[in-house]
Amino acid sequence: MGYINSGATAISAAPKPNKTILLGVPFISQGNTMLCEGTSLLQALHYKKIATNQNLMTFVKSMPLSPNNNPNIGFSGDWRHNVNGTYQGIKPGSVVKWGNQTGGKLTNISGATIQTLKGEIAKGNPVVTWVTYAFAPAEHKRMFWGDAIWNRHVVTLDGYKDGFYHVVDPVFGPGWIAGKSFETAYNVSRLAVLVR
Repeated sequence: MGYINSGATAISAAPKPNKTILLGVPFISQGNTMLCEGTSLLQALHYKKIATNQNLMTFVKSMPLSPNNNPNIGFSGDWRHNVNGTYQGIKPGSVVKWGNQTGGKLTNISGATIQTLKGEIAKGNPVVTWVTYAFAPAEHKRMFWGDAIWNRHVVTLDGYKDGFYHVVDPVFGPGWIAGKSFETAYNVSRLAVLVR
């Protein structure tokens, strides 16, 4: 049986435009401190209109500190400057406690997939994400509390578009990062805190 032209024109669906989501989280500089986690958290809180009366130097006063340099229970090392041979940072569980004490609604979503992060961004929720400094390959070092990424860095994820993610980096400022670079750095540990 042959094709009969009824006069109708075949219409193909137009390709969907690439979707761009950009929340516009405000940039706060961490300056010469080691406070990338705290600064990224404060950026996300300010976006949610929380702790807007605090700057980084007042905010850090409420940061939990680790008595034995275990970043799982508080900030390890000295936040004021680099100390050679010491892991300096704080893990998601303590960041959640810190942010919630400030009035935020935070959840530790460590282990979340990239799709989950994008879904939260689409809902208007920034995500504090643990990556590597300048998105370089991870430098692993074994510590008594577990695997330390020696060139660890933390940024606020607040947007995405086709092939790119938007981060507000407390050192380098806001910008678009190539998708593969962000995903590789994030997937090293998949540590993340959702700020609602």
